[in-house]
Amino acid sequence: MTIQWQDTGAHIAIAVHSIEQAKKFYEQTLGLNLMKEETVDDQQVNVAFFSSGSLMIELIEPLTKESPVALFLKKRGEGIHHLALGTSHIDQTMHTLTERGIQFTKDKSTKGANGAHIAFISPTQTHGVLLEVCQKQ
Repeated sequence: MTIQWQDTGAHIAIAVHSIEQAKKFYEQTLGLNLMKEETVDDQQVNVAFFSSGSLMIELIEPLTKESPVALFLKKRGEGIHHLALGTSHIDQTMHTLTERGIQFTKDKSTKGANGAHIAFISPTQTHGVLLEVCQKQ
């Protein structure tokens, strides 16, 4: 089965210690437009989305010291956390990829920013890059 990838939901996520400090660079230096800020309790993060044409950049800041993003920052420091690929049918995409031997970090999708459904592919299978499969509402 062919997977139907789409631009909607696709983005680059950058882990930062402070969105307030980091967004000055993206707004003032690069001149990008801040699209939305929100808290995603399920992921234990605050997020800020910036638009640069068709490219979306998501800044992610941990809410707790135990959140996966906080652990990432402690281990690797600020930088690219994950790349997100958009899909219109996350359950079908997960099923197809699982049949192809791909392992996800969790068996089911969870709630992400903008009310999207997300699932992460294990970075052991993606050359060390955390890939998020994202179905935007």
